[in-house]
Amino acid sequence: MQMVKKILVILVAFWIATILLAPKRDLYFFAQKKLQESEILLKAETIEETPFGVTLEKLRLSYNGLTLGTWKEVRIWSLIFYSEIDAKDFIPSAMLQYLFDGKIGKMRLRYSLLHPKRIMLILSGTLGTARGWIDVKKRIIFLQWTKIGKLGSLQKYMKRDKRGWYYERRF
Repeated sequence: MQMVKKILVILVAFWIATILLAPKRDLYFFAQKKLQESEILLKAETIEETPFGVTLEKLRLSYNGLTLGTWKEVRIWSLIFYSEIDAKDFIPSAMLQYLFDGKIGKMRLRYSLLHPKRIMLILSGTLGTARGWIDVKKRIIFLQWTKIGKLGSLQKYMKRDKRGWYYERRF
């Protein structure tokens, strides 16, 4: 029994050391490089490492050369088996203002190795509040609105069922 405890302590210590000593800034640059292959460009004004992740300030999001908007703050937090991205205050560019004239106040993405094919998604802002998921294997995004805000012309892309308004799209 003592041997099992020692092995368990060593594994936990190795796991914590890996998390604390991992090059978080390099993980951001790796993700940035991978997204560039799909013509998605991320550009952060400030990158600050934390013990369990990285904080990005004024993160500009562009797709295919067009700026979509800017996140005021994005925190990426990871325990290797479980990761979270918290983004605050997305301000759409002038180009997207015709689609919705609001902002996304908060967005949370969660990924766990227990559910490797899905990324959980929570949004809230002037559009309302939505919960959903992104299926990585089937390439589907699904959002179910729990509280409706001012959707504007975004509503024409949504559907309605007995549970309320939802958005579903393949990518």
